Amino acid sequence: NQATFTYDYDGLSGTINLQRYTYNMLDISGDWDALESGIITGCTNPSLNGAELGYTFYSITQNGSSITIVETYSNGDTCTYDLTSTQKGTYIDASGTYTCPFTIDNPDSVPVTYILAGGVTFNDMRVIDDFLIFEYDLQFLTFETCRIQAKVSGIISEPF
Repeated sequence: NQATFTYDYDGLSGTINLQRYTYNMLDISGDWDALESGIITGCTNPSLNGAELGYTFYSITQNGSSITIVETYSNGDTCTYDLTSTQKGTYIDASGTYTCPFTIDNPDSVPVTYILAGGVTFNDMRVIDDFLIFEYDLQFLTFETCRIQAKVSGIISEPF
């Protein structure tokens, strides 16, 4: 967010300190239909490693530097991300934690619910017109050791 510009031109020289100017607080709140593409690595179970591509839905609420994202997958499972953000010009970076409860049906007994949890970083979040773009880096801290690095592109979800 800061830089120094040094110049030497036509007999003049000097140094100018530069500071990124933030015009307005960005607001990424809204409901977003999105596609994500990424790579899963570092899993204890190697069959989980590999490329991922999928449709997802994000409901984002922003209040100052606090951002809550509820991600709903096409199968109905959800993840909740609780983030603290910093604005960098026209981009937002955010980091925090996530929790993802999921239920495994067992035909011979009661379904069992597990909770995935860990740390997550979102980078270069921005909204351009009705489009949302960002990258994230997520690390499992429960049940597995997987790391997911992905890019996401979304469009505002409009009710019919």
